[in-house]
Amino acid sequence: MNDLERLEDECLKTVKQSAVHANTSVQAKWATVPHLAAPGETGTGAQVDEVMERFAEPARNAIRKQGDFGMKAACVLVQNFATLANGMLIGLSEGLQVPKAASRCSQNVKA
Repeated sequence: MNDLERLEDECLKTVKQSAVHANTSVQAKWATVPHLAAPGETGTGAQVDEVMERFAEPARNAIRKQGDFGMKAACVLVQNFATLANGMLIGLSEGLQVPKAASRCSQNVKA
């Protein structure tokens, strides 16, 4: 489970780095646009970054909780299946064993 969390962290880190790089690239190309915009209208990008940052952490936590729950549910299902299979195998082995009294009765009936 720790490996999965590490992989998730690396994935989110890569996405963030890509977003920063893309933001830097776009900023360079759009450097002249803020001069055309009215004052106070250029903070949208910062607001979007803030919203995405606030969204990323709860989303990651929710994904991890779902993964934990899924693993626990799968463990319980496997344990229940093992118990069922064990009971079935015990029942089959007992059913295949012929009691001594029953074998004598079947011999008397055939005779």
